[in-house]
Amino acid sequence: MTEKGPHLSGEAGERASHARTFGWLVTGVHAGLAELDLAGRLVVTNARFRELVGRSETELQHVRLADLTHSDDVAQTAAQFHALVEHKTPFVIDKRYVRPDGACVWVQESASRIDDPQGRPVGVAVVVMDITQRKSDEQSLRQSEARFRHLADNAPVMVWVTEADARCTYLSRSWYDFTGQTPANALGFGWLEAVHPEDRELSGRVFAMANQNRESFRLEYRLRRAQGDYRWAIDAAEPRKGANGEFLGFIGSVIDITDRRDAERALKESEQRFRSLVQATTQITWTNDPQGKMSGAQPSWAAFTGQSQEEYEGYGWSTRVHPDDREPTIRAWEKSVRETTIFVWQHRVLRHDQEYR
Repeated sequence: MTEKGPHLSGEAGERASHARTFGWLVTGVHAGLAELDLAGRLVVTNARFRELVGRSETELQHVRLADLTHSDDVAQTAAQFHALVEHKTPFVIDKRYVRPDGACVWVQESASRIDDPQGRPVGVAVVVMDITQRKSDEQSLRQSEARFRHLADNAPVMVWVTEADARCTYLSRSWYDFTGQTPANALGFGWLEAVHPEDRELSGRVFAMANQNRESFRLEYRLRRAQGDYRWAIDAAEPRKGANGEFLGFIGSVIDITDRRDAERALKESEQRFRSLVQATTQITWTNDPQGKMSGAQPSWAAFTGQSQEEYEGYGWSTRVHPDDREPTIRAWEKSVRETTIFVWQHRVLRHDQEYR
């Protein structure tokens, strides 16, 4: 099995001539090239093919290509080879060759039938490209995606991914658990169906605009739970970029903020009740920070003393305490703050009309 052979006559001479021509054509070509007979035995190979399979020209004599093929790929290759020989159906497959040391080489194998001038099959031409690196990269990508999915599916938030055309291609398991949707009705743009009807149009518009401008966004909307009730959620996302900075879509997260909104509303209501109480009472009420300094609006104190907020904040209020009472009052107040005890103290305070009360 050589890339050049001796002169022969008749049919054998034609095959030898064909082999010589094939050999001349494949010399120096980067792809692995081989000619097989109709039984799948190697007839001629180039140097690149021999490099890929890790065998010399002598070692490849009378060897079937199937003998170099990984056992898991033999059946598929045999079926396609049979169809090629019988029906002239060319094929391209990804498969593995096994080297003598047991190492596997991933290749893309393309095959077509060789016919004589009368259209009768006389052999098979095979072109082989090394795709080991590509397969390794694909495996690394699959592992990376698997790690991402594991992380996203176990994260305490709902995670989603879209492509550059705005279609959602991934939603974490927590989304499906929360909404009761399935991939069939949530991917693409189906996720919007889980958004409250009153919030749906605005949410879709904000998302579409962000996708058009390729900029991060953040919005709040009501999201339907599997039980049918709605919870407030905050949806925030950042653009995904490729290695060359190209826009790939978004990756975002959704967090249930109903409890936070309820707490904020309760706090606002409490503050409003407190302000109403302050405004309705005839007594002086005031508040301070954890360090004991007066802070914020103190309407009843301001009304009684005539001080502005700038004047009474911090310990400015003490300037309205009678000079004889000021230091004892401050010491008692600081002790109460330090020990977090109730502060009860009698002292004189200068009213806005300059009279002590």
